[in-house]
Amino acid sequence: MRRQESNYKRFRRLVSEREGRFSFIIRTMKSVIKDGFVLDVGCGNGFLSRLLLEELEGVSIVGLDIDLRYCKMAKKSVERLNFDAILADAQHLPFRKGLFEAIIAAELIEHLPYPVAFLRDVHTSLRDEGMLIISTPNVIGAWSIF
Repeated sequence: MRRQESNYKRFRRLVSEREGRFSFIIRTMKSVIKDGFVLDVGCGNGFLSRLLLEELEGVSIVGLDIDLRYCKMAKKSVERLNFDAILADAQHLPFRKGLFEAIIAAELIEHLPYPVAFLRDVHTSLRDEGMLIISTPNVIGAWSIF
């Protein structure tokens, strides 16, 4: 019983840390981005995109995920005119040069087999003076649950 309680506490800590990272992303974006396009790479179910759209007026967000199921979930979850989710590989971004004011990769880079390829594409897709935000969990801490 004691071990289960310990695992639960660790799990809650990880959830809390994720919420803290998302809160930081939102605060940072609010202070810098006023309009334009934002890319949410690895958007999953659209949770972060939805939060951003609630806080940022004047932006349009493109969610990108490699899994069609997540793209469909994100579209259904966000349901806004200034949001779209597309199916694509983060390591081969299908966008023109300099399109995005900001690119967010929350909880993603640790899953990529070739993160340098991703960073090259991001560099191309960001406008000059654009902002890249990358967050990642403490992977060692996450695996200690199991």
